[in-house]
Amino acid sequence: MINLEPEYAAKAIARYLTDSKGKNHRYRSWEHCYLAFAKARKDLDKKLTPDYDLLALHLSNYLGSWGMYRNSFLFKRDYRTHLDNVQIILSQEYNMLWTFPEHQKEKQDKSTLNEYWTEIDKIHKTLILSYNYGKARKDLDKKDYASVTETLITKILLGTYGCIPATDRLYKDAMKAFGGTQRLGKKSYAGVVKYYWSHWDEISNHLLEGISLATLDDPLTFYPPMKLMDMCFWQIGKCIELHDRGKAGAQKFCKLPKDKKYDVLDNLLK
Repeated sequence: MINLEPEYAAKAIARYLTDSKGKNHRYRSWEHCYLAFAKARKDLDKKLTPDYDLLALHLSNYLGSWGMYRNSFLFKRDYRTHLDNVQIILSQEYNMLWTFPEHQKEKQDKSTLNEYWTEIDKIHKTLILSYNYGKARKDLDKKDYASVTETLITKILLGTYGCIPATDRLYKDAMKAFGGTQRLGKKSYAGVVKYYWSHWDEISNHLLEGISLATLDDPLTFYPPMKLMDMCFWQIGKCIELHDRGKAGAQKFCKLPKDKKYDVLDNLLK
């Protein structure tokens, strides 16, 4: 069970949002991509044809700005390599993922989380197959193949639906340090959703005045819950990386007593 104190979740989110205030900051590439896909979904509801080419460009830029082209087969591809997968993401089959599960009673919560995780797992596997065996690999030398990673797919799901945090190294280090599940699966998904359900009211009460949770390009669109959790634990992971001086695995930080962990965060989240 994730045991990060809500006060520090709020500090992490506030630091992330403060750091991304610049008009052209790279963190904002998520926002551009997410809003573009949200508009495309509304266009489909109105029986309009989205601009798939533009959506692929948004997705490519977002992934590039978050380091997903390093050591990846994508480095040798242009943005149109994502076209098939853009259409998969916008297919009606996965419409549930545009919403967030509502907190109800315990038995209903379990059923709801199972239902949502089933859809996330299904599209996760579908996108992996598409990138591994679809047009994205066409004409690519086998020596340039690299496995499609969990991090890549969760970054894509975060940047389009906003339905799950991206399980990159920093996120996993934060999970390790504060009682969460590192491995992607139903347990880790349920854990972060339940943490949000249980603590969001308290987290939001701790957020400083002047910290807006609306996107800059569209003040009527707010960051979805799983993007907020991604901000939180990615920023915590970044603090852990600074404390451990770049060493992976959060080993030094995890050995600290609980109060010392929060002392570190107090210092690095100023």
